[in-house]
Amino acid sequence: GKKIAEAVKSAVQAEDRSRNVIIFGVEEQDNEIVEEKAAEIFSHLGEKPLVVQSSRMGLVPKAGGKRPIKVVLRGSDHVKQILRKAKNLKDIAACKTVF
Repeated sequence: GKKIAEAVKSAVQAEDRSRNVIIFGVEEQDNEIVEEKAAEIFSHLGEKPLVVQSSRMGLVPKAGGKRPIKVVLRGSDHVKQILRKAKNLKDIAACKTVF
């Protein structure tokens, strides 16, 4: 009954979170297309994951602020690949502030 339903719900939530990538340090601009910014960063890593959803997190910052970008991918395998390669971003001039 109830325990099985809770276990399934817990597993689904864990799976949902495993498909998320949070990107910090990306400049914010008016009328930006967040998905394109995320795709550009992924391309620097040699990855082209299927993005289900992407958005900035938190309240709109004061001038010069950089809200994190939350990207939901189709599968957790892409997340693992991206996280494995993320350390290489510091060596890419366009991504020095991104982590």
